Amino acid sequence: MMVDALGVLSDATVIEIGPGKGALTSLLCERAREVIVVEKDQAMLDALKSAFSHTKNIKFYAGDATHFDFSLVLQAHEKAFFISNLPFYAGTAILFNVLRYDKHCLRAVFSFQREVAARMCASPGERSFCALAVLVQMRATVEPLFTIPPGAFHPKPKVWTSVLRFTPLEEGHEWRALALTEGFENFVHAIFRAGRKTLGNSLSLGLGITKGDAVSLLESASIDPTLRASKLSIQDIVRLWQAWKKVSS
Repeated sequence: MMVDALGVLSDATVIEIGPGKGALTSLLCERAREVIVVEKDQAMLDALKSAFSHTKNIKFYAGDATHFDFSLVLQAHEKAFFISNLPFYAGTAILFNVLRYDKHCLRAVFSFQREVAARMCASPGERSFCALAVLVQMRATVEPLFTIPPGAFHPKPKVWTSVLRFTPLEEGHEWRALALTEGFENFVHAIFRAGRKTLGNSLSLGLGITKGDAVSLLESASIDPTLRASKLSIQDIVRLWQAWKKVSS
């Protein structure tokens, strides 16, 4: 099902991160023009090389996907699909690293712990809407696909897994560049630092300013200081950032 979610692969390059014993790899090799495997465990990588020694359309690279330079395994203007049952402990870090190379990414299908996936997909107004949702959704469209029970994996995890599909926003989208602007990520985390408090209090704590200054900042961006951060839209956050840059520069 994960491979199906990528779409038609007959003329495509697919990058599989951390393939484990190769459960998805065989199917990818059948469907894709080229499969690129990135695996940080050398013993696992050697086992995969042996298992796929007669497969012509696969390449292997050793590396940690949390900081791997994917541009090194693709041509300058080449785009690829990405897929992985991501390790829970590193899933978010790997996702953000892949999104750093969004000019190379057509689409990605990744699995996460169900609770983490829910936060990535959350919409403004929902209690789970948070800094993670903002920072992901400013880089890509996120689609929840399906959930997988613990018994589908070995060893069996204690939690359910959710599979999401990410499609990077168009190159000219204002959010893409803004999400990478120096200081913006910290600013978003500052907004949500005390998510259960009103924005006036939360911003005061997150930015290290007085509550009065925080209220003034919010009002200059036409945002009600008594709201909670989860009520903000991404466009509200963009407007608030612009107001903050004016007073902090």
